[in-house]
Amino acid sequence: MTYRFSRSRRNALHALGALTAGTLATSWLATLPRAAHGAALQPVRLGYQYHLWGAPAVVALKKGFFAAEGLTVDDRKFASGVDTRNAMVGGAIDIGTVGITPFIVGASRGELVALATVCYAGKTALVMARSGSGVKTISDLRGKRIASQVGSTLDDVFKKRIGPEANLTEKDYQIINVKFSDQVSALAAGSVDAMLNLEPFCSIAEERKLAVPLTDYFKYDLIPNMLTVNRPFVEKHPETCVAFLRAWLRAVELFAKQPQEAASIMLGVYKEGGYEIGDALVRRVIDRLVVTPDFIPELPAYMNSQATALRDAKRIQTVPDAAAVLLKEPLANARAKRS
Repeated sequence: MTYRFSRSRRNALHALGALTAGTLATSWLATLPRAAHGAALQPVRLGYQYHLWGAPAVVALKKGFFAAEGLTVDDRKFASGVDTRNAMVGGAIDIGTVGITPFIVGASRGELVALATVCYAGKTALVMARSGSGVKTISDLRGKRIASQVGSTLDDVFKKRIGPEANLTEKDYQIINVKFSDQVSALAAGSVDAMLNLEPFCSIAEERKLAVPLTDYFKYDLIPNMLTVNRPFVEKHPETCVAFLRAWLRAVELFAKQPQEAASIMLGVYKEGGYEIGDALVRRVIDRLVVTPDFIPELPAYMNSQATALRDAKRIQTVPDAAAVLLKEPLANARAKRS
């Protein structure tokens, strides 16, 4: 299945919330126990990917948006959504940024629900081949060693869509489990022939002439990154979640109205990590990210198809009901309280 985000579609994504805020009822709050209303805001343990896919969380923290809403946030950085999801399931994190595949796994167990999306990231993920490896197409990866963060959305999409389109099964190549942040080094060392990675690591590798792109993930997958919450936390502390989302919306607004400032914040993040990366590259990378909190109309069907594939592969037992795990009311309430 091919998904397309035209410029008008991207603009529509950013505008969607303004159209829906006034139409979604606040029935979710009304169904909760009366004691929850007007309760004091609770501290939030936030887990997030300390790279591009967690960029709104990074911006909200750096700009003090959570504190401005009266929230105390204990933040913890993770290398991937899988790690975040595992910490949430283990009870160490309340709210986290998680890729769609880890989210579905957590939701299928009844533990996770989504407050919003973080972003749609199809253009920020690429399959890249090591320069000089002779690999020019996906088909050329037959018999090759591929660096992949196993269990991630990128890993899953490659195995289920990108590889099969090139007539490759999982037996036709060797997956080497390498974290996103370490894959460029693995390429440089020659220990792998290709990588399944995300920005800015892909652009860094290309600028250093270590790798060449074979394809991005855009035509294969929406790659939604989800803002997830442990179900007991949102049920016990709904007003805390609404306050959290008010701060989150301020970060989203910064990406839309002040992209240069968002890019500058992320530039600082990468420099903290020791990456030699320029402002122009970060601006280009940020521009490829569709930052919106909204569940686009295609998302429920997309999620169902992904979950069905995971169930057929025996990675989950049940397909979660999108209507039950994609919570619309908290975001609508956050928008209503900002207006």
